[in-house]
Amino acid sequence: MSRLSDDVLRVLEQAAPAGLKRVAERRWVGDPSDGIRPLFEFQALKGNQYSARWGFSVDFVPRLHNNGRLAWKRTAGTAFFDLTIDPLDAATSKAALCLLSRDDSLRRVEARMGGVRRAASADLSSVVAVEDLLALFRRRAALANHRFSLANYVQTDLAWGLLLWATGHGAEGSERLSRWCVQFGIDPEAPILRQAREDAQRTTGQ
Repeated sequence: MSRLSDDVLRVLEQAAPAGLKRVAERRWVGDPSDGIRPLFEFQALKGNQYSARWGFSVDFVPRLHNNGRLAWKRTAGTAFFDLTIDPLDAATSKAALCLLSRDDSLRRVEARMGGVRRAASADLSSVVAVEDLLALFRRRAALANHRFSLANYVQTDLAWGLLLWATGHGAEGSERLSRWCVQFGIDPEAPILRQAREDAQRTTGQ
């Protein structure tokens, strides 16, 4: 895929919500609050298109890589989406707002960035604690979807289960984690998952 021009990349910077720092060409990450890092990026799609998406990375939730290995993601550089908010998933006007093509004029890109920033900022600012993110998982799961639901994202039940552990709902959290482990062939007693459960409880003092 062709690289976006420097002029367009400078315009995309305007869409990043306040307080987030650029860690890659099209990705920004915020400082953690209650172990939760806000993420914002323009993902590359087929056909020389790009789309804004945003969400959260949780320090006590490991990432499942494509090779089946679990690893920590506790820095701005390794942060990865545990909850993905992608406007393309919902049948709303935001989908068109957040989609751009490499061939779009600079003026057309500029015209969209204010709306992208407002939409992302509204979601990201709603989460400052573990309980907020757990509530957002529940709200996002109840939405009607045009493309992907939360179930289509690999990290969903892993993160959701550990958030439940962090908020004192260990039985419900264990059910989600067990389903996730069966789905992806992960040992539920793997050392990194035991550590994740301990860290989740420690984060909120449960």
